[in-house]
Amino acid sequence: MRLRCVATIALSSLTLLAASPVVPADQPKSASTQPPPVVVSVEQMIKDAGELMDLKRWDHAIELLTLALEIEPKNGMAYANRALSYGWTNRLEEASRDLAAAEKLIPGRAIIHRVRAVIADRRSDEDTELAELSKSLELEPGNPMALRFRAWILHRKGREADALADADAYIRHRPENPDAYALKADLLRAQQRLDLAAEEANRLTELFPGNAYAMAAAARIYSANGDRTRALQLIT
Repeated sequence: MRLRCVATIALSSLTLLAASPVVPADQPKSASTQPPPVVVSVEQMIKDAGELMDLKRWDHAIELLTLALEIEPKNGMAYANRALSYGWTNRLEEASRDLAAAEKLIPGRAIIHRVRAVIADRRSDEDTELAELSKSLELEPGNPMALRFRAWILHRKGREADALADADAYIRHRPENPDAYALKADLLRAQQRLDLAAEEANRLTELFPGNAYAMAAAARIYSANGDRTRALQLIT
């Protein structure tokens, strides 16, 4: 629900920005009969774009980040986040271009490695993706995206204990996020450890009652265990 609200605010901001001139906060005001310019924080725009990316609203995120770059053309984080959005939508030429700009402006940052990982993912280069996610996690050990995607790569490579360790790290760093518990439950389900997966499903329902994402994740586990009645109770 929180993400939907943020997305609505961000999309409303896009409408306002399109209708009004945009100026940095420190630019002097001038007398005019036109509506006053919208004073925006590029930092907030990047944060809102991140929320849109969480909702997979890539084109809206790109639009917002493009506006941010019009205000601050040398903002490396805006380039890096736009590169991620381009990457996830298979616009790899644009992603690579923005990655190159970000590498010059914010070299060595963890997000650089995540962008490289996304581009590798789109190119089906799993070994490079794993290496870049690992480099990202050396710099930001609790990053949800890196932990989630590395966990599934490790699972596919048969490194089940390491995959679960990433899920546990995700829970440890983001205990308020139901996606962390859902990741562990889904990994255990994929390993056919259904009793342990059910325990994680129970934890989801206890920690996040009424949360639609958590209920859907728990329902997947109950359904896999053959408890379709309980699964339907959670999603209806």
